Amino acid sequence: MVPSGGLLPRRFRYAWAAVLLLMIPLQGTHSNNAESAYNHARHLFLQGYLEKSQLEAAQGYERYLHSNPGWASRFQMQEAEAM
Repeated sequence: MVPSGGLLPRRFRYAWAAVLLLMIPLQGTHSNNAESAYNHARHLFLQGYLEKSQLEAAQGYERYLHSNPGWASRFQMQEAEAM
């Protein structure tokens, strides 16, 4: 018999806290990944690899279109510039 407020509910509270703490680092990485991908596409463009830059920019646009429209528009502009 488990007493009210016993071990089982406490475990769940700790489990939820652990899950939430593990998710904190994931929250800010999406923007950093977008910035890194954009910088790479931009670097390819500046180095003269226009086709590769255009392809990476198009992929970045598709990837971030719904999750981060601001980055998607930057990728779209980069793609147009590389054309």
